[in-house]
Amino acid sequence: MSRDYDAICCTDDVTAILVKTCADTMNYHPLINGYDGSNFIRTFFPELPTVQQPIKEMAELMVELLIERIKSPKTKLNSDYTFPIKINRVRG
Repeated sequence: MSRDYDAICCTDDVTAILVKTCADTMNYHPLINGYDGSNFIRTFFPELPTVQQPIKEMAELMVELLIERIKSPKTKLNSDYTFPIKINRVRG
């Protein structure tokens, strides 16, 4: 792992925890953040900065879109959806 970075943005919280563990063993301490912000992560890893996504709402939309696609395969669906996020910062 190169030490040329001040921050590492990971695709999800579990990956961020693994990267942080690896970086800590190398005595390398960039800012590492993840995405998801599940209750589990916020409870057991409160020091991890994470972008909390509305997972339930996102899943509900995906189900609605899938059902719509099954009912009307030729109907053009919107391809751009925006959800609010919350950034959970390091507590301390």
